[in-house]
Amino acid sequence: MRRLQKEHNCFYYRTIVIRHDASPPLAADIRRGVTRLSRRLRAERSADALSANKLCVLSHLYPNKQCSPGEISSAEHLQPQSLSKLLAELESEGLTVRSKSPADGRQFVLKITQKGRRALQHDMSERDLWLASALQHLSETEVQLLHITARIMERLADFDVNSSQAQESQPVISQTI
Repeated sequence: MRRLQKEHNCFYYRTIVIRHDASPPLAADIRRGVTRLSRRLRAERSADALSANKLCVLSHLYPNKQCSPGEISSAEHLQPQSLSKLLAELESEGLTVRSKSPADGRQFVLKITQKGRRALQHDMSERDLWLASALQHLSETEVQLLHITARIMERLADFDVNSSQAQESQPVISQTI
């Protein structure tokens, strides 16, 4: 990775080598950091916030127009049995609506309502405010690194070691900061 730096009124590129080391100690360090940050973000939520599972479903529905329960279960790694009770609660609270699938009338799809969007946005904004404030205490380089790391973590969350993805691994950092 190359980084533009300024020293003695001259600009130059410094090459930074990032080793690909997927050792167990690295995995443990990442898990600890993610777990601590996740706990801290949960602590920044208000007392009347929605449950983690409800937020998970609403977050999945938010960017998607509509999804079947099976798609949500698969994408979010939720058990179908626990999902049916959760979906009924979301619908009774007016956060989602259920309708017949246009592709298969025997199935149904879910869609987030405006009330559900507002609840999700409120919950996200509480945590985003704290995180934005905390980020101001980091260097520009650390913030850039976290921006890249966020994209990597999204990829990791979707990764399935048993699929063909394991053989088709792409380098994560292929750009100049």
